[in-house]
Amino acid sequence: MEAYDEDARRHTGGNSKAEHGDTSGNGKDAGRAGEGEILYRCMDDIEEKPIRWLWRGRMARGKITMVAGNPDLGKSQVLASMAAITTTGGLWPVDRSKCEQGSVIILNAEDKAEDTIRPRLRAADADLKRIFILDAIREPDKTKRLFNLTADIERLGDLARKLGDVALIDIDPITAYLGRIDSHKNAEVRGVLAPLATMAAEIKAAIVCVNHLNKAGGPEALLRVMGSLAFVAAGRSGYLVCRDPEDGTRRLFLPLKNNIAAPRPGLAFQIKARDLGDGIEASCVEWDTELVTMTADEAMAPPEEPEERGAMGEAVRWLGELLKNGSMDSKGIFSDAKQAGIAWRTVERAKARLGVKATKASYAGGWRWTLP
Repeated sequence: MEAYDEDARRHTGGNSKAEHGDTSGNGKDAGRAGEGEILYRCMDDIEEKPIRWLWRGRMARGKITMVAGNPDLGKSQVLASMAAITTTGGLWPVDRSKCEQGSVIILNAEDKAEDTIRPRLRAADADLKRIFILDAIREPDKTKRLFNLTADIERLGDLARKLGDVALIDIDPITAYLGRIDSHKNAEVRGVLAPLATMAAEIKAAIVCVNHLNKAGGPEALLRVMGSLAFVAAGRSGYLVCRDPEDGTRRLFLPLKNNIAAPRPGLAFQIKARDLGDGIEASCVEWDTELVTMTADEAMAPPEEPEERGAMGEAVRWLGELLKNGSMDSKGIFSDAKQAGIAWRTVERAKARLGVKATKASYAGGWRWTLP
C-alpha cells in the first residue's frame, strides 16, 4: 500500500465534542473503535502513475499474478521461461515486446535446485548470475526452517532491496509457504497476501504465485483454483496452465482474470527436452507463434458427449464455408453463429480443428479469423 505523506488529511474517528457535542452521554465519541486516526486523501490531489509492466498487458511489476494448473503440465517450466526472459531482457512470446532486464528470486518447495531448477533455467537460456534461490531461514540458534510468508515477509523484502534490481519473484507453490494458515479461509489467506502485495508495490517487483487446481467441476475455471478465492482475488492477473483439449501434446496458457489491462488472448506451448551435456537433460518451454482465442472456461469444460461431437462436425463444416472466401471479423462470426444456433464454445473448437488463425490489425481493433 502506498505510504501516506505529511500532506495526507487526518480524521480522528469522529467529530469532536466542541464541534457537535457529546451524543453518547458518557463523554466519549459514539461508535469510535479506538484512538487511531483515519488517513485519507482527495482523489484530485493524487498524482497518476503508469503501470510498470514486466510483461506488457499481462504481468505488472509491483503486483501479484497467480498461475494455476494441475501437476505435470508445465507450470514450473513456464516460470523458468519467464525468469530467462527477465534476466536477459529478452522478448516475450508472440507479441515480441521487450522485457526490462532484472534479477529473479525463486522460492520453490517442490524441486531441487541442483538437479531440476538450475538445469531448467539453463535450458531456457537464463542468466544464472541474476537468479537467486531462497533456500531457508536460519534462526539465531543456527537451526534452519522453511520460509514462512506470515513471519518472514520483511526478510524477503530486505533481500530484494539488497540485490537491488529484482524484477520478478516466483513462489512455487504459494500454499507451501503459508505456515499454519488455513488455505481455505478467506480472512486468513487475505491476511497473508495483503502484506505480500504491499511488499511487491514497495520493491516494484512482479510476484508470480503458483497454485494447483481442485477436483470440483463447474462452468468457471476461476473457481477451480485450489483453496480460498482470496488467492485469485489478490492477484491483479491470473493464468491457467492446462492441456489443449484438441491436441494432447500442446499446453495452453490462458487468462483467468486481468484487472489492470484489456483482455488478452491466451498462448500455447510445448514442453521440449534439451540435452545440456555431461549427462544432464532438462525440459523447457517452446512457445507457439500464434495467439489462442480459446478461453479458460472452454478449455476446462467436460469432454463432449456423442451428440456434441456431431455438433462439432456441423460447426466445422459451417465455419469452413463461412471463411472460404476470405477473413472475417470475429464479432460477425459470433453473430452468424448465434443466428445459426451454434454454440460459441463449439465454434471455438471448430476453429482449433480447422487451424483458423486469429490476427489483430491494431491494439484497439477487432480480431479477424482466416483459414490457413
